[in-house]
Amino acid sequence: MKSKILSRGAFIFIVTTLFTSFIGFADTQDKPYSFQFWGPASNHYTGARTKETSSSMYISVTKTSDGSITTFNAKPQANGKNRWVNVGNGGTVAVGRKYEVYNSAYETFNKVPTRFRGIASTLGKVTISGNWSPDYTRESGVYVLP
Repeated sequence: MKSKILSRGAFIFIVTTLFTSFIGFADTQDKPYSFQFWGPASNHYTGARTKETSSSMYISVTKTSDGSITTFNAKPQANGKNRWVNVGNGGTVAVGRKYEVYNSAYETFNKVPTRFRGIASTLGKVTISGNWSPDYTRESGVYVLP
């Protein structure tokens, strides 16, 4: 009786382990970011989150503090070999839009911390905020950045 319970438990453990390794645990949860740009070529970064799959990254821009600047340049980055490197072209993102951003973070470094670098030039202080995730599940109405 005891050996049947152990063998069933081992079987369930193996099946569960194999199943979860195939589906992966993509981090597609939206997390907020806020960039406060000030001056020429101002750089800001989202917090780092581990990229779990070879999917695209995701960023949305929900609001700006005063409307004087409504776009910025977003670049995907990965912490490969203990330094942050660009892992895609990114591009200009605008308030009110969602973006799928192609990148090579997972293919180059496997499970690695990723983030977005935001770059903008302003005359005054402007805050732009939105949401982002290191892994992305496709949905309609989203702009694609190469």
